[in-house]
Amino acid sequence: SCYSDYVNPVAICDAHTVVSLSNNGTAKVYATSIDDGSYDNCHLEELKVRRMSQGWCPYGVVDDTQFRSYVEFCCEDIGQTIWVVLRAIDAHGNWNECMAEVTVQDNSYPHITCPPNITVSCCYWFSESALHDPHNHTFGTIVGNSGYGQPIVINDPCNSWYSQPHNWGNDGYAGSGGACGGGGNVWVTIPEVIDYRNACGVGIIKRKFFVEYGNWSDWCWQTITVKDYSSNHYSINWPWDYTADACLYNVDQLDPNDIPPPYNKPTIPGYSSGNSCSLLGVAHEDLVFTFSDGACKKILREWTVIDWCVYQPNNPWSQGIWKHTQVIKLMNAHPPQWVYGCPEHVVVDGFEPYCQGRYIDHPHVHDDCTPPEHLKWDYKIDLNNDGSYNIWYEGSGVPFVDKVLPLGWHKILWNIGDACGNYSTCSYKIHVIDKKAPSPICYYGLSSVVMPLGGMVTIWAKDFNASSYDNCTPAYKLKYSFSANPWEASKTFTCDDLGTNPVQIWVHDEYGNKDYCTTFIKINDNSTFCEDMNTVQGLVTTFAEITVPEVSASMFKIMSDGSLDEDQSKDKSNAEGQFALGFGTTQFDRMVMLSRGGKALEGMSTLDYIVLRNHINGTQPITEPYKLYAADLDGSGRVGANDLLLLRNALLGAYQLSSYQGDLSWVFFGDPCDPSTMEDLIDNDVLCHTGVEINHTGSFPAIAQFKAIKMGDINGDMVNSAWMISPRTNSNYDVAVRFNEQTGAHDFIATKDALVYGFQLSIEAKNLNLVEGTLPVSDNNIALDKQGISRISFGQTDGVSLKKGEILFSIENLEEGFNPQELLVVDDESLFPEIYTEDFRNEKIRIVPYKADQASDSYESKVTPNPFTESTTLEITIPAGEEFTVILYDMKGQELSSRKYVSYTSQAEVQIGSDIIPVPGLYYYKVKSSIGELSGKFVRQ
Repeated sequence: SCYSDYVNPVAICDAHTVVSLSNNGTAKVYATSIDDGSYDNCHLEELKVRRMSQGWCPYGVVDDTQFRSYVEFCCEDIGQTIWVVLRAIDAHGNWNECMAEVTVQDNSYPHITCPPNITVSCCYWFSESALHDPHNHTFGTIVGNSGYGQPIVINDPCNSWYSQPHNWGNDGYAGSGGACGGGGNVWVTIPEVIDYRNACGVGIIKRKFFVEYGNWSDWCWQTITVKDYSSNHYSINWPWDYTADACLYNVDQLDPNDIPPPYNKPTIPGYSSGNSCSLLGVAHEDLVFTFSDGACKKILREWTVIDWCVYQPNNPWSQGIWKHTQVIKLMNAHPPQWVYGCPEHVVVDGFEPYCQGRYIDHPHVHDDCTPPEHLKWDYKIDLNNDGSYNIWYEGSGVPFVDKVLPLGWHKILWNIGDACGNYSTCSYKIHVIDKKAPSPICYYGLSSVVMPLGGMVTIWAKDFNASSYDNCTPAYKLKYSFSANPWEASKTFTCDDLGTNPVQIWVHDEYGNKDYCTTFIKINDNSTFCEDMNTVQGLVTTFAEITVPEVSASMFKIMSDGSLDEDQSKDKSNAEGQFALGFGTTQFDRMVMLSRGGKALEGMSTLDYIVLRNHINGTQPITEPYKLYAADLDGSGRVGANDLLLLRNALLGAYQLSSYQGDLSWVFFGDPCDPSTMEDLIDNDVLCHTGVEINHTGSFPAIAQFKAIKMGDINGDMVNSAWMISPRTNSNYDVAVRFNEQTGAHDFIATKDALVYGFQLSIEAKNLNLVEGTLPVSDNNIALDKQGISRISFGQTDGVSLKKGEILFSIENLEEGFNPQELLVVDDESLFPEIYTEDFRNEKIRIVPYKADQASDSYESKVTPNPFTESTTLEITIPAGEEFTVILYDMKGQELSSRKYVSYTSQAEVQIGSDIIPVPGLYYYKVKSSIGELSGKFVRQ
C-alpha cells in the first residue's frame, strides 16, 4: 500500500554523458540529464546528483561532493572522465543510487594566419628541415595567442630584384576564442610540403600549416618561389695537351682518371654541384691516329661541357655548350731487340720426304713498349746461300717461320718493326741435315723349329724385312739387326725360347739414323725333343689330402733378374690330382705354378658360416692354419666379423656383383708347406711358397707337389665328388610344406625332432618374404641372385631343438598350387638344399607334401609351471592339423600378444617368456580354434 511504503525506488543512470563548457569556462549538468528512466512503485519525489570526488575548479564553481539538483564543471576538468552519483528519492523518503561517467570538452573554434609568400634565388641554400619543421624560422613559422611574431629576414645576394637582406614580413598566427587558455593551447604542424622545382632548382614550394584545438581545426598555405637570376656564364679551364712515354702507357691507359692535372679534365671555377642554378655535364670523345707527327699514337680528345639548364639539344644556335680539343701523344724511338742475340747459324733436322727438312722457328724478339701481337715483320730466304733470295714472306704479331727446305746450307734475313715505326734486322745461315730414321716394315711373326741335334736354330734379322724404306737411302743399302748395334745381324734360339718370342728388328740408313719394328718369332718343338729332356711330375691335394682335379699347371723360366717368363709346357691335373710338365737343356731354372677356375661357391655352404661364427664368438675356435686362411675373405690377415659378413653375402649370391670385396678363389702352396700359424701362409716368402722351383741342373724326373685351399671352405669338407654338386651325405631330412589360408603364406614344417644349427636352399621364385617360425629367420637370410633365384641361408651358434610338427619358417608370395617336389633348385650355381643337425651333420633337405597326424578327441589346456619366474609352457591338447590362435592379456584386459599356430600332433606347446611378460603380475590367456575357446590365468613372480 502507498500509505505504508517501504520499497526503495529503482535508480537508472545514463552510462556516459558529454558536456561542453560555455564561453565562461563552466557548465552545469542537472540530475535529470543523468537520469535514464528511474522509477518507484508509488511516486518518485526527487532526483539529486553529486561528484564522487571533489574537483579543482576556481572559487564560485560548485565542484564539491554534496547532493544537489545539479553538478558543475570547469576548464580543469577538460579531457577527463568525471564519475557522478544519481540519487532517486520517493515520497516516503526511500532512496536508491546509480553511477555515471561525464566527459568534459572545450569546443572553441581555432583560426590560423600563414607566414607571407617569399621569393628566393636558386642559388640560395636551405635545408629540408627549413621546409618541414614548424619551429624553423628560415621561411617563417606560426605563433599562438601567447606568442609574438618575428620578422622574416633573408639575405639572398643572387636575388637581384630586391635589396638584400630583405624583410618579407612577420611570422603567422594561430589561436582560439575559448575561455580555457585561448591560442596558447593550439597545436601547429606542417603535414604537407609540395616541391614543384625542376632539376635546375627552379619552381615553387608550397607549405601547408595545420592547427588543431579541441574538435576543430584550420589550415593555410605558404608559397615559396625559387627563380634563376644568374647569367649562366662560366670561365672553363680546359686540360693541357699531353705527351707520354709509349713504353709506359698505351691508349687504354690514358683515361682522364689516369692522367694527373692539369692534363686530365676541365675545371670550372665557381661551379659546385648542388649549390648552383646550373646543371653541368662533362664528356669527351677520342680519335686515335697511328704514326702521326712522329708519334706512335696520337689522340685528339674532344671535350664537351653542357649546361643542361640552358642548352637546347634541337637548337643549333643554343647557348650553354662549350667544346675544346686536347692533343695527347705517345712517343718512342727504340727498335725491337733479339732476346738471345742474332745467331750465326741454326741446324734443322730433316724428317720430310724427298730428303728435306722443315724449319720452324719463333724468334724471341722483345720491344720496350710494343707487345708481341702488335709487331710487324718479314723475312727472305736465300736457298743454297748463293746470293739470290728465293722466298719472301711478311706478317704481323709474333714472328714465325715454317718452311720445308732441301738438305744443305741456306740463308735467312729478318726485318722486324714495332708499333712506333722502329725496325731491326737479323741474318743467319740454316743447315738442313737428314735426321729422318728409316721406316721399318716387318713381317708380323715368323715360325721355326729347334733342331733335334742340339736343340737350337739361328735366324737372320733381314729375314723379317717386308718392305722397309728410307727417304734418302735406297732400300738395297739399308742394314738390319736385332738391336741398335748394326753388327748384331743374327740370333740363335734354343729350347729356352720355345713359344712366342718378341723381337726388335732395327733398320739403319747411310746417315746413322735408325728405327725398329716389334714382331715375334715362334719357336716350336715338333718332335717334343725339349720336353722329353727334363720332365716334372706333379700332384695337387688339399691339406685334408683330397686330390684336386682340373687344376691348370704352367711352367715359367726364372730370368736372371728374378722375373718369370712364361714357358711353353702346360697341363691340367686329372681326377687323381696328377699333372706332367717338361723342358729342354737350358741355362734357366723353372718355376711351376697352379691356378684353377671352377665355381665361386665350390666347397662352400652355410655350414662354413656356422663354423666361422662359432670361431668368432669363441664357442669352437678354429685351430688349423689352412682353415683360418680360407676364412680370411677380406685379405686383412686376421679373421673377424667382416669375413663373416662377406661369407654370408657370398652364400646369398653377392659374389656375382662387381662390388663384392671377398676372395673366393683357389690358392696353391708348393710342398714342403707345414704351417703352424696362419701367418706362415700369408708370408709366402718364408715357409710356404705359391710355386715350386725346379733346378735345371738337378735330377729328373723332378717332383712338384702342391697343397690347395679353396677360400670360403672353412670347415675343409671339400670332397672330389662334391664338386659335381652331388650331396655330401646320404642322409635326408624331410620338410613338409602346407599353404596357410589364413596368412596366405606357405609354412615349412618339421617332420621329425632334431637339433638344428642352420640350413640353406634355393627357390626359383622372386620377391619372397621370409617369416620367422621356430627358427629365428628374417629377410636378412634371403636374397635374389642374378639368375632370379632366391637364396636362403641361415645359421647360428646355438642349435634350435625342433619338435615334429613345428613350423620352421614361412614364405610369403609363393604361388599357390606349386609342386612341392619341384620347389628346390639344385644346380652348380645355387645353394645345395641342406640342413645342419646335431654334431653339425649335414642332411639333404627333401620337400614332401603336408599330412596331418591322427586327430585327438580331447581339447584342453594348462600352464606349467604356474607361477613362473623366467618362462613357462602353455600345453594344449588339440586334434592334429588343427589351426589355433593364442592371445595373452594383462589383468586390465589389454592384449599383449596374438599368434597363430598349427598343431601337427595332438599335443601342442607354446613357450611364454619374459620378452612377452616383462612385469610380474596376474595374466590371462585364451586359445581360439574351430573347436571352441579355452581360457585360463597364470602368474609371473
